[in-house]
Amino acid sequence: MAYDHLPKLSSKKDDLIYVMCIDCELLRKMDYAALMEVYGDVELMSLRAPIAKDIIKCCRETEGYSNRCRLNYYEGHETYKIKSEPPPSPRLEYLSSWEIVVGKCRYCGHVSNLERWRVSKVTKPGMTLDDLKKLLRCKKCNRKGDVELTLAKLPR
Repeated sequence: MAYDHLPKLSSKKDDLIYVMCIDCELLRKMDYAALMEVYGDVELMSLRAPIAKDIIKCCRETEGYSNRCRLNYYEGHETYKIKSEPPPSPRLEYLSSWEIVVGKCRYCGHVSNLERWRVSKVTKPGMTLDDLKKLLRCKKCNRKGDVELTLAKLPR
């Protein structure tokens, strides 16, 4: 009997799928693509029995009241995929006095420190580290814009 309000397997596409058997003390991560390929977009409640029989190979019955497989979906804080966005590029006007900008050429590997007074001379208000990358030129190979910038702290 299918109900429209029950969650389906497609609702777990962006999350990690874990199943946990309370009696066997078993926690296993399931692959969304493999489950979708074998079983299709079925309801999550009806998918527990095939997972117990086919994948985990549980010898207990999935129906009935005694000696029953107690496999459930596990949802903890680690079951959600972390949607990571790169942190915003720091603004150059907010750099502390103990921070320096280190530039590395991606083409030749040349590394050099950029002095604060030179950086502040070139930058405009509201300029970020990513905006500065386009302006810099390597001293060794003379390539422009092919620079990787990082912030470092001055030694004591």
